[in-house]
Amino acid sequence: CKENLLESGIPACQKLLDIDSFVESCVKDTCNSSCDGVQCMCATISEYSHQCAHAGGRLGAWKTPKMCANHIRCPYNMQYSKCGTACPETCSHHQSQVCVSQCVDGCFCPAGTVLDNIGHRGCVPKDDCPCLHNRRLYKPGESFMRTCKNCTCVKGKWSCIELKCPGICSILGGSHISTFDDKVYTFHGACTYVLTKKVDTHLSVLGNLVKCGQADIPTCLTAVTLLLSKDRAIVVKSNGQVLYNKQISLLPLILDDAMVFMPSTFYIIVHTNYGIDLEIQITPIMQLYIKTCDSNKRTLTGLCGDFNDVEVDDFRTMGGLIEGTASIFANTWKIDSTCVDLKPTEDPCGMSTTKGDYARHWCSLLSDPKGFFAKCHYEVNPKDYESACIYDTCACQDSEACMCAALSSYVHACAAEGVLLKGWRKVACNKYANNCPSNFVYGDHMTNCARTCRSISQTDRTCIVDFTPVDGCGCAHGTYLSEKGQCVHASHCPCYSGDVVILPRQITQLHGKTCLCYNGMLKCNGPLLNNTCANPMVFLDCSSVTPGTPGVECQRSCQMPDIDCVSSCVSGCVCPAGLLSDGRGGCVREQECPCTFNGKVYRSGQNIKVKCNTCTCRNRKWQCTKNDCGRTCTLYGEGHYITFDGKKFFFNGGCSYVFAQDYCGDGLHGTFKILTEPKTCGTTETICSLAVTLYLGVLNANTQTCISRCHDLMLLDENFQVKRGKAEDIPFKVHTGGLYLVVEAKNGLVLMWNRKTTLVIKLTSRIQWWVRRYVEGNIARGSNLDRVDFLSSQGKLCGLCGDYDGNIKNDFTTRNKETVVEGIDFGNSWKLSPTCPDTKPPSDSCGVYSHRHAWALKQCSILKSKVFASCHSKVEKESFYQACVRDTCACNAGGDCECFCSTVAAYAEACREAGACIRWRTPSICPVFCDYYNSEGGCEWHYEPCGKPCMKTCRNPLGECYNKIPSLEGCYPRCPVEKPFLDEATMKCVSAKQCGCYDTKQEEHYKDGENVPTKENCQTCTCSSTNIKCENTTEACICDYNGTKFKYGDIIYGTHDGDGTCITAVCGENGEIKRKFYSCTSTTTTTQTPFIFSSTGKNNIHAQHWPTNH
Repeated sequence: CKENLLESGIPACQKLLDIDSFVESCVKDTCNSSCDGVQCMCATISEYSHQCAHAGGRLGAWKTPKMCANHIRCPYNMQYSKCGTACPETCSHHQSQVCVSQCVDGCFCPAGTVLDNIGHRGCVPKDDCPCLHNRRLYKPGESFMRTCKNCTCVKGKWSCIELKCPGICSILGGSHISTFDDKVYTFHGACTYVLTKKVDTHLSVLGNLVKCGQADIPTCLTAVTLLLSKDRAIVVKSNGQVLYNKQISLLPLILDDAMVFMPSTFYIIVHTNYGIDLEIQITPIMQLYIKTCDSNKRTLTGLCGDFNDVEVDDFRTMGGLIEGTASIFANTWKIDSTCVDLKPTEDPCGMSTTKGDYARHWCSLLSDPKGFFAKCHYEVNPKDYESACIYDTCACQDSEACMCAALSSYVHACAAEGVLLKGWRKVACNKYANNCPSNFVYGDHMTNCARTCRSISQTDRTCIVDFTPVDGCGCAHGTYLSEKGQCVHASHCPCYSGDVVILPRQITQLHGKTCLCYNGMLKCNGPLLNNTCANPMVFLDCSSVTPGTPGVECQRSCQMPDIDCVSSCVSGCVCPAGLLSDGRGGCVREQECPCTFNGKVYRSGQNIKVKCNTCTCRNRKWQCTKNDCGRTCTLYGEGHYITFDGKKFFFNGGCSYVFAQDYCGDGLHGTFKILTEPKTCGTTETICSLAVTLYLGVLNANTQTCISRCHDLMLLDENFQVKRGKAEDIPFKVHTGGLYLVVEAKNGLVLMWNRKTTLVIKLTSRIQWWVRRYVEGNIARGSNLDRVDFLSSQGKLCGLCGDYDGNIKNDFTTRNKETVVEGIDFGNSWKLSPTCPDTKPPSDSCGVYSHRHAWALKQCSILKSKVFASCHSKVEKESFYQACVRDTCACNAGGDCECFCSTVAAYAEACREAGACIRWRTPSICPVFCDYYNSEGGCEWHYEPCGKPCMKTCRNPLGECYNKIPSLEGCYPRCPVEKPFLDEATMKCVSAKQCGCYDTKQEEHYKDGENVPTKENCQTCTCSSTNIKCENTTEACICDYNGTKFKYGDIIYGTHDGDGTCITAVCGENGEIKRKFYSCTSTTTTTQTPFIFSSTGKNNIHAQHWPTNH
């Protein structure tokens, strides 16, 4: 073994590596009877060559016909090379990755081809790379169609054309709302709410939410109202009854601008000429789907959002600000200002283990990868539907009805995407298909077209309406639906008070009386209605006013000043004409109306701070400055992501991944790339830390050459290393901010790492300006950078942080430019190396480690406790709570407290960003020991939950940052006046003289009074109290002659011209070479060499020097 290693043709390695360990491995392998000796020897020598290359050695041709060459068999049409790239291109990974410079030996594709790791056909031209969609292989040029997209396979990537598609807002289970822009939230209400309204018109959709029966938690959708104009309304009730202008109408109802019909006993369809349609489910419970045309974009408002393709602003109120929580946002859209605001509720499954088990059993059918619903998983992610199903099934009195409604909502969503799940009721909820009325039949795809008695003699206008396929009971082919209604006993009839629906046997409070709904009638007991009102309100008695006069239910308020109300008059206290209700029992003029934000009321003229902007209340609306606050992308805990556009998902892969980058257009040019790699705790699967790499500068990813400003920063094991590029520096700083290591660049990028599992990236629009500036500058200097190609791709982000375009719907765009629905498919596509194995779907950690579940619930309950009470109205807590429980269960072998602490700290940081500073750490809950930095008896260091954004340090004596750095939690010193600077090297407060100075790169440190090198000639620089002071002096001048440096006054050379004239060159002022010509007078009889002039510039006259004995 030793002889072969020494004679293997790798002489450069012998000085770089210890050969003994390789000889020992070779001997063990060769002696192994199950191994061919020559083959095992070759494997050892091959590894020896790899380690040599990593150590900087240059490999020779060690593989010969006699040594190992015959043992190399490359698969497919690949070829062996002794020095190939460590990051070869494949069909799934087109661009060359940021890669080590050392080459490796092995099998590689011939030039001009890449490895087909999708179709597994060996090496193919890049143009022949196939694509993969829904586990099916597509050849180049082949396409697939989705409801709103047409995608074609081009060079292994999908090129998609977005089609104009309707927006869909859904209200499911009486509390789960998904907006037109796909924001999903849960809200329990007890009022009538504006679901959507077209701006500057009367067209709106209202939803009536009430408490469901005797249950404590859920609310039910009991009526949907479509306001066509100020005095025309269509009301659909949960029992299927339809009213037009308060009169019961038989279906189909045909109007000039709208029609209402029932394609099955499960659904009622409302179609309008205004681009808004309603698909109303009434069996087994009422649920609503609002569809709106693309032409209505940016013209809508209400609980369903504004339909502008931006999810993060869907909680914008009429006041103009964006609320942080669903309950506060939703309560701003209630019609009746006197309705009580309901608070968020707890997990209903925690109240009954029996219901919880039942819910998880049936609702898990949605996500079963081998189940009936799996065929739709690639189009609609079942995660949110399964969660809502479990919630509703636990909360409802009739668990089966709510469970079936939840399953049907997923079926409806799939149908909207073009996937019909026919026969799903054979798996669950079959009773609704078997209980059709007499002479009715059940169908998966029902229609109203030509199925009514009216359609026999009249044109059926419902046939032109395009709606989502629905199931239910209807007339069989050859039969027609008459206009007769169905009858029920009075004991099953609901009761009504105005637009309020009271279910049978339900007890409710109306006008100060306790009422029971019995046999369709309200029987009330209690005091008579009090007709005295607090000043300035007046009592309105509906019995003494003219018909059509609005009552309390239509009171104009500061919250809803332009209310469109079609309702029966309700007596009560109202504001006098010209005044609006302020929501607190008073009446004010409209210009005096207050503004609301985060559940608080602000007077006109009051100012508040919202992130980096100042907002002023004016005429009940907020007027804000328009500073660019940027957006953040966050990774915390075991793999919880929040993208720039606010999409939350879980992905705990074990490879290196592209966290964020702008190498996204053609993949060849970019300005930054951030890579992350999780580091586990020993042999466990628990993530203890992250390895983070930041590449900063304009880099050609194809050639790995720096175009401008290239650096790479490695963050690992609580420290960092900087490898600066040779090109001009891009200004950046690295400093400590509490628990975080902060890297901020002048181009608008800020990286914050807590040295463990939390990573936050903040970007502003400045980065686009910075890129454009340097691209134009490089082109002006003659760079070969293609301006059109580069600028067309810059500003487009990609990676695990999404694309930063505001549209949450396309955040799951893979490396191959396909938009997927599962976070795991999205995450796996952004791994750095195609050879790293894909991560498998995560398991239910609390199910696997059930013994930790109770402890996790107890620990994580701090997020719902009064400790965070001031934040609950600003930041929704449920996603952080679920992440906390999941991670605390998962960390079963060490690091359990860290897993818990990381998720709680992430919520605290979100609270701080929203303006709520939470002091949540205690000596027993995730303590931070700041006293470690204090000297004995000292008390400078303290824990701050919201620290100082930019401190005065020896590296940054002015305390100025390129960007707005958040006030991060951690340990901070309270430095005295005489020692105002923090020395980050010693973590001590020091004076300016003790600080010394740092160079412009903040790499070299100089003591106070020490000379500092300078690039400027004739200049002397000295460190003085954190400042580098420079002055021009003649004595500091340097002359450069043929690469040799000479000080001021030095003789550079002496020579003669061969004709009696001598020349002496001396280093003079300003670094200029002074030449003196004079007559030669010498007593030495030395033969002189004549001077030969060969001038190439001012200071580059080549001359023969005097002989040494002259």
